[in-house]
Amino acid sequence: MDCGTPGRRSNEDIETAWQRCALDYNCSIQCINAYMNRYLSLCNKPNANTCEKVSRIHNGGPYGCSAQRTDIYWQSVSQCYGEKK
Repeated sequence: MDCGTPGRRSNEDIETAWQRCALDYNCSIQCINAYMNRYLSLCNKPNANTCEKVSRIHNGGPYGCSAQRTDIYWQSVSQCYGEKK
């Protein structure tokens, strides 16, 4: 799992831990935060704010921050929330 294994119990396989975490709100939040913390550092868009970086990673995966394929998604998000590009 790209977010690690938050809340994994001893002797629990990764698949079971992932399924349990997905159904637990707090564990899911930990997973999302760990994922974003892991990949935000790879974002090399110096003028991008955090909202843009998170949106692009959400849409394009770990390396989506600097990928052109996430431009349209970011434009939609920024228009919805009134962010400047």
